[in-house]
Amino acid sequence: MITLMLLPLFLLLLTAQEADKDIKPNQMLQYDYWSGFSGLEDKPENYSLATYELECANNKTTLLLRQTGFADEKMHQHSFAAWSQVLGKIKELSEK
Repeated sequence: MITLMLLPLFLLLLTAQEADKDIKPNQMLQYDYWSGFSGLEDKPENYSLATYELECANNKTTLLLRQTGFADEKMHQHSFAAWSQVLGKIKELSEK
């Protein structure tokens, strides 16, 4: 099931390379994120920073996700709800 978890990270890696953000293979991926669902203009001050980190210890891999720099509290709450669903599904699939 690890493949299912890493595929989205691989696809995001392509985005991050284009955006020239921080990439540490098999460890960390960081990129600027903007969503048209926000209703905000596509300009730098409306982007947040998404960071994915993989930590391996005791034969287990932990996926850490951080997203910072929200344009407003509404966007923060929207992202929190969305990521809660996504991470819940990743957990479910990886534990099968």
